[in-house]
Amino acid sequence: MEIDRRYDMICFHQVLEHITEPRLFAKRVCECSMPGGGIHGDVPNVTGLSAWLHQIIPLDSRRSGAIILPHHQFAHEPRTIQHLFGQTFRLKTFDVQINDPTWGQVNELGIAMRAYSAVSGVLNAGTNLAFIGKRLEFQ
Repeated sequence: MEIDRRYDMICFHQVLEHITEPRLFAKRVCECSMPGGGIHGDVPNVTGLSAWLHQIIPLDSRRSGAIILPHHQFAHEPRTIQHLFGQTFRLKTFDVQINDPTWGQVNELGIAMRAYSAVSGVLNAGTNLAFIGKRLEFQ
């Protein structure tokens, strides 16, 4: 497919885990970005506290860590994000706590969720994995 438009910034939040062909998706994102452009996104954090808790206390048979079947197709961690986009973008990945004022939930959190967020913050094991990247100039 021919690319007819390029973009300064490509954002995809809570999307990548639903994509059945993540390498093809990443290739298209890289092709559609302008030189000096960027990407911005987040995925469920497969290495986060929530994923870990769901592995040791399986309350939902459809869930495996951060993945909820059949909706989520793949789990991602910093190295998979790097593998998908690192040849084209200089990336920064970071854990996001559920109560983060920019990246977290918009709803007011109850005491249990505030406690959970505090523990996940101490462990550096947030609910989501966010990433931002700037396209490398040599592309």
